[in-house]
Amino acid sequence: MRKGQLLVALQFLLLAALALSPGSTSVGITQRAMGVFMFLVGLIGFLRAARDLGSALTPLPESKEGAPFITNGLYKYVRHPI
Repeated sequence: MRKGQLLVALQFLLLAALALSPGSTSVGITQRAMGVFMFLVGLIGFLRAARDLGSALTPLPESKEGAPFITNGLYKYVRHPI
């Protein structure tokens, strides 16, 4: 297993541990609404970035071989190390 694959597997394990950990049940409606809003903003950003990357999209922290350097869409404003 390469380093990138190991990091992705570790990320999913940590996300599962976070999702399964006991949390506070006293979340107010304002906090819940803010959480839903932030989730939706993140989801829209993810979908837009995935569309902008197209065939260069990869789940690993290494770029695909021969992938072009993306400078349009969200990547016009944000420079990602991959």
